[in-house]
Formats: sequence, C-alpha cells, structure tokens
Amino acid sequence: MRLPLLLTLSAALFLPACNEEEPEDETIDPARVEAILRLPSDAGAGASSFGLCAVSSCHGADGNSGSTGTPLRDEVPELSDEQLINIVLAGYDEGDVIMPPQNLSDQEMADLLAYLRDNF
Repeated sequence: MRLPLLLTLSAALFLPACNEEEPEDETIDPARVEAILRLPSDAGAGASSFGLCAVSSCHGADGNSGSTGTPLRDEVPELSDEQLINIVLAGYDEGDVIMPPQNLSDQEMADLLAYLRDNF
C-alpha cells in the first residue's frame, strides 16, 4: 500500500520539472567581450554592420524609425558597452521586444560598438 503512494508522490514531484524548460542564459563569454573591447575600432566600418539591420528596417536607417526595432536614441545611452555587445551577439527577447542574435566577428562588433557610441 505504501509503495504505490510513494511512487505517486515521486512522480508528482519530478514530472513537472521534466516538462519545464530552463531559460538559457544568453550571454557572450566574458573573455570574448573583453577581447572585443580591447580591439581598435572604426565607427565608419561599423556603419556597414549597422546597415545590415537598417536595410531590413529593424531600427531604420537612422536607428530611430524602424518598424520592428526600438529607437536606439532611447536605448544605447542607457546601456554599457558589455550590455550592447551581449544584446547584439546573443540577441534579446523580452516578449514584445525581440532582437535576433547577429553573427558578427569580433572586429565587426568592435566597429559597430564605436558606431553606436558615436551616433546614439
């Protein structure tokens, strides 16, 4: 009699955990972030990386008028360089605000960061 009750309780405790997905920590390796921050950067070259998303109208050509992206003038000044790198490379998903991860090299990311800082 106790064995079926024990099995039922065990199943009740462990089965829900099997069906729940753990949220993934979407951050870039801190060593890579530090390496990106140490690279010499060129805001002009970063404009071409930015253009990849602007062309698809994420944030718009000016960074503030896209159909799906948030205005960068409101976001970029509030974020650290490390946060910007993580958002761009790992993506961002807060329900109604989603940015897919961007596949950029470390140099492209350093240049894009310089462009973002110079323009927003």
